[in-house]
Amino acid sequence: MKFCPECGQNLIMEEREPVQEKPKDVRTDTVTIERADPTYYSDEKGVRITATRLIIGSKTYAMANITSIERKIDPPNRRPGIIMAVIGVFILVICAVFESMSGILLGVFVLLGGILWAALVKPTYHLKVTSAAGEESPLTSKDGKYINQLVVAVNEALIKRG
Repeated sequence: MKFCPECGQNLIMEEREPVQEKPKDVRTDTVTIERADPTYYSDEKGVRITATRLIIGSKTYAMANITSIERKIDPPNRRPGIIMAVIGVFILVICAVFESMSGILLGVFVLLGGILWAALVKPTYHLKVTSAAGEESPLTSKDGKYINQLVVAVNEALIKRG
C-alpha cells in the first residue's frame, strides 16, 4: 500500500541523502551594524523627532538645515464674544425701560453667553521652524503644552547633534 486507507497519508518514505553542513568560514561572514538614530520624541499624531530628522506627518526636515525652532502664539479672537455681550447689555437696557421680564432674561442670557464665549476662547499655538528654505509653521494646535514639548524635544535634538 502506498497510502493509508483511513487518513490518506503517504506510507512510502522517500530516501534522502543526508545533508552535509558546511563549516562556516568566520573570516568571510559579514556583519551588518545598524546605527540606531535616537528618537527624542514620537506621538500618535505623526510627529517624530530624531537626531537627524524632524518628521511632521508627511513633511520631513533635516536637522542639519534647521536654524531655529520656536513657539508662536496667535491670541484668541474674543471679538464675537464681546459683541454678543454688548448686544446682551443693549437688550437688557431696552427691556428694562419697557419693563419686559422675558426680555430682561433674554438680555441676561445673551450677556452671559458673550462673556463665556470671550473667556473660553483659547489662543492658537504654532510650531515655527526656521531653516535654510525659510520659515514655516507645519503644526498648529490649541494645546500650548503640546507645542512646548515639541520645541523642547527639537532643541534637545539640535543640541545633541552639535
